[in-house]
Amino acid sequence: MINNDRSKILCWTSLICWILGHITLFLVDRLEATLQSPYSDYVVPVMGMLLVAGIILVIVARVKSPKNKFAKTLFIIYVVEVVIIITLIILFLVACELSFRSCESNFIGCLEMG
Repeated sequence: MINNDRSKILCWTSLICWILGHITLFLVDRLEATLQSPYSDYVVPVMGMLLVAGIILVIVARVKSPKNKFAKTLFIIYVVEVVIIITLIILFLVACELSFRSCESNFIGCLEMG
């Protein structure tokens, strides 16, 4: 029972870190404008650390109690998010490469409208 309570606390802490990291992601421009100069440089690293801390905490919870459904669900959500992000990055890189290729081949649509 103690292991399950510790895993539950780890999962809730992980979820809070994950949510705060995503809120920071959406408010990064406002936070950098609001904070003074030396502190505004730390907004993005703190966001990254919150997201990584959330993933590490859920991994620790999964290792401590593998049958915990909350930890398993959070882990699946985090893995799906990482897979979606990697897929979007790959699609973006392919789109950039295709647009550069169209400029090299002198297609009419490259940098000209008409």
